[in-house]
Formats: sequence, C-alpha cells, structure tokens
Amino acid sequence: MITDKLLETLTQFGILSDWVSAEVFCKVTGQKQSNLHNKRKLWTQGLVWVKLPSHEIQYSIAGYNKWVTQQAQTKHPEAFKFAMEKCGLTSNGKDKDITLRSPLKPTHREYNKLAELEVS
Repeated sequence: MITDKLLETLTQFGILSDWVSAEVFCKVTGQKQSNLHNKRKLWTQGLVWVKLPSHEIQYSIAGYNKWVTQQAQTKHPEAFKFAMEKCGLTSNGKDKDITLRSPLKPTHREYNKLAELEVS
C-alpha cells in the first residue's frame, strides 16, 4: 500500500510522480494492466485518470487512493470503521489523509467480533 504521506515524500524527492503511466500505476497499486480499460469506467476522469492530447492515458496514484478510500467508507462502512479502530485511528475527519489500497473485507473472525460488539 502506498499512503499519501509516502507518495508525497517520493514525489518531493523526484522518485515518483503522482501522474504515471499504466505500467507504473499497476506496479504501485496492484491493478492488472489488462483491466484498466474497464476500471476507467468506474473511476472519475480527472481524478484517477486523464487522457493527454497525445492520446496517452495517465493515472493518478493519489486520486486512486482517494477513490478507494471513498469506496471503502461508502460500501463497507462497518469494515472501514473496524479497520480504522484496529489501527488506532478515528474517522472523525481528522484523519482524512488516511488511505487504503482496496476496500477492506474483514475475516470471518473479525465479522464475528463486530457482531458481538453490536449485540452488547
């Protein structure tokens, strides 16, 4: 996982640019290059990807991180909250720069633990 802070540091030292080619994007995010065309339909143009005048597609690692975090918060709110608490973080707005690589799916044991907490 590449966090916003790590991305900022890598970008600051010229090691990595936020807007990268499909090949670099896939290496950093774990996406498959063959899936990018279909994924672009889900991602916001201008935030996660752009088409340059040269017809080359560039991808934003920071934009992707924001999209994934928003998806996790929207589609898996309990899992997201559980993960944030497990990391010792809160989702009260102070930690907006926290990003996740993919929507979290707790293990069966973690779901049971969540169920126990909801019952009590």
